[in-house]
Amino acid sequence: MIDKRPLGFLDPDLIEWQPEASIDGLYSKTLTRCELTGSYTRMLKLIPGTITASVGALSHEHLEEIWIVEGAIHDLTLEQNFTSGMYANRLAGMKHGPWRARDGAVTVEIRDNDPDGAITKSQLEFFDPSLIAWATAGAGVFVKTLTSCAPTGSYSRLVKYQPEAQAPTESQGEPGRSEVWVVAGNLVERASGRLHPAGTYGSLDLDLLDGSWTSHGGCVVLEVRNRI
Repeated sequence: MIDKRPLGFLDPDLIEWQPEASIDGLYSKTLTRCELTGSYTRMLKLIPGTITASVGALSHEHLEEIWIVEGAIHDLTLEQNFTSGMYANRLAGMKHGPWRARDGAVTVEIRDNDPDGAITKSQLEFFDPSLIAWATAGAGVFVKTLTSCAPTGSYSRLVKYQPEAQAPTESQGEPGRSEVWVVAGNLVERASGRLHPAGTYGSLDLDLLDGSWTSHGGCVVLEVRNRI
């Protein structure tokens, strides 16, 4: 069972960037880790002009889900440019890269070890989630599923709150840990009024549609749930 910490929200700006993979211009910061499985979530930063061609195309034994937070990365194998707001889901063994970031980029990466291959979310190279329609999930609350695995109940989705919207309490999702990234706006805890602005990461034992959340000015949140 993957058990990442912390439970709650954190401001990634409080964690320092560290040089990554001995590549000039490439940095990372780990947001949370599961010591038992070796799974972790991190941010990756490519400063303007960074090229990762020296390590060639990569593949991993772990699952990897990526959201481009800002900037753009160019896949030197595919000769395609991927920009902020794009999402990718890679199963074990999927080759990708190397990359060039002419103007720099920042990504958030959720890496989970699944040695039994239980999670069978669809494998996706970077794509624009705006191509998927929003579905109504409550009064002023909308979702769009990016990829899912029915046998395990795992999924990745975007959740959008209109200003002052809230999901009804009867719309509770399945129990289990979710990782969230506030993409835009401010997510608000209804009970405490605590505000979590864009660029905040959370590892939670709550579902974003359990009625505990709202947004004063509207927000969009990426939610990833891998249940193994």
